[in-house]
Amino acid sequence: MAQTAPATQSTQMDLAARLGPPLGAEAQPLADARDTDELIKQRVPVYSKKISRGIRPGRLEMESVNQPVTVGGVYIRPGDLIVADGDGAICVPIERAQDVATWAWKVANGDKQGRRRLYEAAGLTLDDTVEVREGA
Repeated sequence: MAQTAPATQSTQMDLAARLGPPLGAEAQPLADARDTDELIKQRVPVYSKKISRGIRPGRLEMESVNQPVTVGGVYIRPGDLIVADGDGAICVPIERAQDVATWAWKVANGDKQGRRRLYEAAGLTLDDTVEVREGA
């Protein structure tokens, strides 16, 4: 498979995992997997060198409400948006939320369009992970 445009590590791993089976691979070994929600939904067999960003169950206690907090070195204020999936989380300051949402829709749809073309070329069944949607 030739890469004709720059790809992120995430895109490269997704493409390797998704396109491997049609090319004869039974599973895809990866150093570290990202976009795991999509890989699980698409039932892509992936073997990863390490498990990262796992959920560690534990005891939760409420200390306060509507107060700023620092989590993992990130300062979070009441009203800021937390966006998360199976691969991690980010904090979006509320005053930048509209700009971030606009940019995020463009990036996500561009990624989906590129992946959709590859799925079609490989004869893969299309699903909602390659469906381009209107956004912010």
